[in-house]
Amino acid sequence: MMANVDVDSESVCLWGIRPSVQSIRCRWLCVVHYLKLVDVEFVLGATHGAEMFATDGTARGSSASGTPRFLHHHINACTVCTRDGTSLKDCSPGLSVHDLGGILMLYAFGSNGSCQLGLGPGVDDPSAPQEVKGFRFTLEYINHFTAGGNHTLIVDAFGHVLGAGNDEDGRCGHVTTDYQTQPYFTSFTTPQSIKQAAATWSTSAVLDGQGRHVWTIGTGNSGELGLGRETARTVDWQSLPDFPPSATTIVQLTSCMAHMVAVLSNGEVYGWGKGRKGQLGLPAEDVWSPRKIQNIPFAVVRAVCGKDFTCVFGDPAQGQTLVLGVGSNDRFGLRANAPSAVPHWKDVAASWGSIYILKDSGELIAWGRDDHGQLPPPGLPLIETISAGSEHCLALTKTGDVLAWGWGEHGNCGEPTDADGNVKGRWNIISVPLPARSLFAGCATSFIVTDEESQQTRDTR
Repeated sequence: MMANVDVDSESVCLWGIRPSVQSIRCRWLCVVHYLKLVDVEFVLGATHGAEMFATDGTARGSSASGTPRFLHHHINACTVCTRDGTSLKDCSPGLSVHDLGGILMLYAFGSNGSCQLGLGPGVDDPSAPQEVKGFRFTLEYINHFTAGGNHTLIVDAFGHVLGAGNDEDGRCGHVTTDYQTQPYFTSFTTPQSIKQAAATWSTSAVLDGQGRHVWTIGTGNSGELGLGRETARTVDWQSLPDFPPSATTIVQLTSCMAHMVAVLSNGEVYGWGKGRKGQLGLPAEDVWSPRKIQNIPFAVVRAVCGKDFTCVFGDPAQGQTLVLGVGSNDRFGLRANAPSAVPHWKDVAASWGSIYILKDSGELIAWGRDDHGQLPPPGLPLIETISAGSEHCLALTKTGDVLAWGWGEHGNCGEPTDADGNVKGRWNIISVPLPARSLFAGCATSFIVTDEESQQTRDTR
């Protein structure tokens, strides 16, 4: 299928770079219904109509025409999306000439009982990375992953969201379909351009590009939707009323099994959902709408959530830390063993029962639950990036290896495992056919994003 689309080139490009020419003609892969690929030819200009976000979620530029509403089945800006063979033009963000450099591949392994890996039906918990077929991202455009109990959401840098897995109450966003399960990553309509997503076991939340609006969908029996006591389930996106407070924006939205936390631009933290262990501050109770977490003695820049706790972090240079929650029984030492400060960190993460801090040097510090080998094994090489799942961890070393350790019963840590399904006191090296660029660990699920596939490799497939 071929189609020509002229895209306006009057505004600022991704990364704030204008193309050196008004437009270029190129061939591109367009992702359509169920992410099948069609060949599309289009004329590419600059960005149009939305704020741009890089892979860290920060704004890179904006145009004057505001934030667009996205079409169902739309994945990448300035692509032609088809529905029943009909070409559709979209006014969403464009690409700069600089960003036409490659295609990223996505691989997945681990728990797939609800198709949350996006591999389709009939794929039973693979322990080796499987290519997510028909799934391509233009270079650098993957912005954010998040996982619920049996569903996965992906946000690209253009503000589009894709979902796979259990969708019985709309938690994958496909509220206009009859599907109980989304077997492949499929894009869906969101109220505005999105820069972050979060998920509890059965709830999804998205944050708009300006950090001023949060929408939730799904089921939350302990307040996870943040919509008040009268709303424990919704199959339509609902905006959290009067949040965030005026003159603030949300810089981070994060979550775990049954609670969500928002870090604001003024360093305050709000949360909602299950709070009976104190993970949302005092009083220790379930919270049905966003509530400020009091008595944090520093301005917070990041937060991570575990099953019964929240850990907040101050400026990386000073490295202040504070663990909230776990109740009266700190059986994994999450509070007792927490350092008061870890200066010069570059990333932080949490599993259901463990906390991880990656320092600028590549050293990984962690404490908490270790009965399945969740904590870093001895002799771990220097790490470039990490991701913590429910009870396992993935790491990309500075030399480019992908490592996995922890509870791997569903294949999410690769092979081999011990008789209990653990990779404990050691790590597995996960082999992928292309250099790894980034990774994500979910609820017994693992994803690896790799560099572009060469033409020679494609020709032999």
